[in-house]
Amino acid sequence: MGSTMGRSMTLKSVSGGEDRSGTTRSRVTTLDVFISHSSGQLPIAKRMSRSLGRLGLEVWIDDSDIRIGAILRDQLSGAIRDAKVFVLLWSKTAAKSRWVAAELLTAFHLDRPIVPCLSDKARLPQFLASVLSLDLTKQTRDWPRLLARGVRDARVVQPTAMAGQEPRLVEMVDDLGRKQNLEGIAFQERDLGRVRRIHKQIDRPLASARRRWRYDAQLLNIAGYHQKNAYMLKHWEKLQAGYTPHDALLQTAEALFFRSLFLNPSDPSALNGLASILLLEHELHAASFFNDRAIRLVEEVGGTYEAALTDRATIQFYLQRNRDR
Repeated sequence: MGSTMGRSMTLKSVSGGEDRSGTTRSRVTTLDVFISHSSGQLPIAKRMSRSLGRLGLEVWIDDSDIRIGAILRDQLSGAIRDAKVFVLLWSKTAAKSRWVAAELLTAFHLDRPIVPCLSDKARLPQFLASVLSLDLTKQTRDWPRLLARGVRDARVVQPTAMAGQEPRLVEMVDDLGRKQNLEGIAFQERDLGRVRRIHKQIDRPLASARRRWRYDAQLLNIAGYHQKNAYMLKHWEKLQAGYTPHDALLQTAEALFFRSLFLNPSDPSALNGLASILLLEHELHAASFFNDRAIRLVEEVGGTYEAALTDRATIQFYLQRNRDR
């Protein structure tokens, strides 16, 4: 459950129009601040909430001790959408939290101003590199006033420009991507023998490329899809029967897509890759959000994202089935 407090301090209103997710945005929201935190940071998050509450701000935090269940359940996504400002309580534990990652990316795509607050020496996601942050480890006495000012002056994030790729990396990405597309076609044709052959052809060059270019977003995407395809091969019969076994392959794939999105949060391939993993994990609301965003980003440049449209139909089928139960 979240906590709310009275409001009297004036914040800059969020303008109307559409946010990055394509959702029409109202001019008045019902919350001032959403505080995102990992479970171990709840005491600090509550201190921040009380501090902002004393200034008359209405604050929402997830005050459960352990982050469990859906990573972007309706209550959470609704609170982020309703908040004027998103406060990110960042730390080494937050950097490993799928809940925090999903909330942060949701805030970005809803055009919510983001105020990063650092509780240890963990590095912020790269796309926040140009955003002013509040270092709580240094501002031990004056941080409530500085936090209030950060909330008041917060702006929508403009991601840091991405670096270019060297020619050899471009060649590797193109080759691996082509093979992965062929693997996808083989899956559609249910030719598992061919899938296994192509999958094996990708193994060694992908591992070699990742050792050389550890931080390239496109390679992270290819690696994420490679883990997903390994999962599908491993559990094909169960998946066809409607079962989705728990497996570390999915967790690894999810983490790879989050890492890619921390570099470039507007990458359609990473967004839909994440959505496809969340679909397999039955995180349907989160899957729908990121899938819709991937489709819209491609449509904005005049394209059609066929794979994402197919995933959208599957997501909507399961959402409707859950509603009918």
